[in-house]
Amino acid sequence: IKQDYKVYLAPADLNLDILEEGDIYTFKEMLDENGSPDVDAAPKDSKLEMSRYSKIYLYLLEEFNCECILVAQSQCTTLAGDLYSDMLMFSNKECLTNVRICTTSERLNYTDKLHIPIIDFKSDQDELITDITNSIYSNMPTCACIVKGFGIIILGDNWTHVRNIFETVKDLIHNELAYQQYRVRRDISQQMSVMNNNFLELLQCSKGVDGPIMETETKPRNLISVRNDIFLDNSEIDQIEDTASERDLETPPNNDLESVSSGIEDENDQFSKPSDSLNETTATDDNPSDAQENE
Repeated sequence: IKQDYKVYLAPADLNLDILEEGDIYTFKEMLDENGSPDVDAAPKDSKLEMSRYSKIYLYLLEEFNCECILVAQSQCTTLAGDLYSDMLMFSNKECLTNVRICTTSERLNYTDKLHIPIIDFKSDQDELITDITNSIYSNMPTCACIVKGFGIIILGDNWTHVRNIFETVKDLIHNELAYQQYRVRRDISQQMSVMNNNFLELLQCSKGVDGPIMETETKPRNLISVRNDIFLDNSEIDQIEDTASERDLETPPNNDLESVSSGIEDENDQFSKPSDSLNETTATDDNPSDAQENE
């Protein structure tokens, strides 16, 4: 936060929830002649260290004539930095009216376009400062910049304004990621549906070709044949095999073929020779007098 020609920065590696007034570093508004932060007052606790990115914060506050800067690392901004290459753009959103351009402090309309550039992190702070500055100027209107692996940098007029912009941008990015996730799932579902339909068509074609061939083949005894339009699981196939095995047990052995043949011949003799009762009935019908004499 810049106020009364002074810049107040939180120390490094300290949670803002436990930050106290005596823990804040105070810098002069401008960098010194060597381009380094000029400390005006240090915290009372000597264990608190100055942020190694203080130079970046002081330079951006002076360059864009802002009163406050916020650097945050949220899950959605981290994912956006990993998934997108150079920029995010939002438009036709009512929440854009909460955003102000960092250079002019003008509010955006819901029909305006908000650009959020995305750049790579560089260990050299001078190069990183140059990249952040160029990306903001070349993507107007904007108020923020995402640095991959570092976080999102938001510029504003005061602390309340910056916090509101951060919540707005975070919601916009979250909704964008949710939409992209839905679109990917929809595309995968459509591709799976097409693949399933193609598989069913191939399966039907294979049925039409193989079905008649299997039906015209000579099927030996106890051969398990399954029509193409019937699908059996393993339990049903095992049941068929067990039934076939039981039928095999009922088949007479080879050494009893003669007895079986003689039994068949006896049955044939019974059907070929007329019975005595049949002859008597016939004779009675032809000669009634003979039948009376017999009685």
